[in-house]
Order: sequence, then structure tokens, then C-alpha cells
Amino acid sequence: MIVYKKAKATREIGEFNKKDTTRNLSCGDEVTMYAKVEGDTIVDVYYRASGCAISMSSAYLLSKKAKGMKIQEFLSMSDDEFLKLIDLEGVGSARLKCALVPFVSLKRAIN
Repeated sequence: MIVYKKAKATREIGEFNKKDTTRNLSCGDEVTMYAKVEGDTIVDVYYRASGCAISMSSAYLLSKKAKGMKIQEFLSMSDDEFLKLIDLEGVGSARLKCALVPFVSLKRAIN
């Protein structure tokens, strides 16, 4: 399962010009998303995450999928579209907040 495989994946922090930290108080997840934005494009994305496998996997997958996206395209994405993009559509409602923490954080960072 991709969530299990990616839960512990981390990346080195590189050059960035946008940053946000978001916490899920109900379970303790904390994700900091870093973005390098040039013009209207998300050029690179890094993250630091601690918490459950779902939030950490979501951060990892988002860091891969958001690269190259236009800012407006990313900001206009719905929660459901994001979950489909990272292939976490089936996550239960109790864990939905965990999956969305990185998405919310990156939206805040680049908005």
C-alpha cells in the first residue's frame, strides 16, 4: 500500500520562498510545506512532517504532484480533487483531516 511505503519518506529542505506550518490538533499531525514559486508556477515543493502515516504520505505525494502546477490551478483544487490526485480517495472520514493537512498547508503557503 502506497501510504505505508511513503509514510517515512523525507526530503532535504532546499531553496524556497513560501512556507506554512499546519497542525491537526485532534491527532497531533504537524506538517510544514515549503514551496519555490517562480511567476505563476510552483517550481519545487519540500516538506517536514510528523504524525500519522496518512498525513506524512499525503505530504510526500503532494510534494511530487504539485511540482510544475500553475498556482491558480492548485489554489482552485477542491479537497476531493486533491485526494484523487494523490490516490487517497478511499480514506475514511475520520482520517480525512489527516490527509488534508499538507494540502491546506501548501495552499496557505502559496496564497
